[in-house]
Amino acid sequence: EDGTYSPTVTKDYGNDPVNAIYIENRSDHLGQNVHEIMLQLNHVYVHILYEDENYYYIDLKRPKDVYDKVIVIDAGHGGKDPGAISKDGEIYEKNINLMILNELKELLDKDDIKVYYTRTIDETLFLRPRVTLANEVECDFFISIHCNANDHTGPNGTEVLYYNHENDNVNSKDLAKILSEELAGAVSLKNGGILQKKGNEIFILANAKVPAVLVETGYLTNSGDLNYLNSKTGQQN
Repeated sequence: EDGTYSPTVTKDYGNDPVNAIYIENRSDHLGQNVHEIMLQLNHVYVHILYEDENYYYIDLKRPKDVYDKVIVIDAGHGGKDPGAISKDGEIYEKNINLMILNELKELLDKDDIKVYYTRTIDETLFLRPRVTLANEVECDFFISIHCNANDHTGPNGTEVLYYNHENDNVNSKDLAKILSEELAGAVSLKNGGILQKKGNEIFILANAKVPAVLVETGYLTNSGDLNYLNSKTGQQN
């Protein structure tokens, strides 16, 4: 009431799902005071907010208990990590991956599927948080979008990478086959099929506890693939 506020609430949260509380006080464009309370949670939850005359209530639920289908889509690289680069140094994989994700997001937003995205902007994101998100929400599928590269300009086409993991009777190899077949019918690039990886070659696939694949959408080092991937039509396809 006197205009003072505490920016951080400090306490021992123990096993509480809330790990920290941050309170921000600011003025909006109309000059009115706005108080924003941010709760930092210990897991990924679906939050359901309701209220009565005296209190606000926040119900926290596991995504799998709320949604019938859950997917995590990952745009590879980002921020300080450009990924593969075209031969002329002009086109970065991180941007192509994100543009393809945005086209996919436009389609998925129209469907009754809950989708979590590891990033929707050009930001630096390490590998562990990507796969941690997929495992946290116990998603049905984890799909990572990438572009390929080679020292030579000849290699071209799509590939779908997977580990021989099975979760809830869904095999990552089966998911890879389905995506490869769909790619063959949707894009005009050569279809390189599926490719099994082993060991810790691909961190996010090796550490995924859910069905996971990495889609190589084409080679930035091949002029034909590059022109296709850099086009609006190619990204939509």
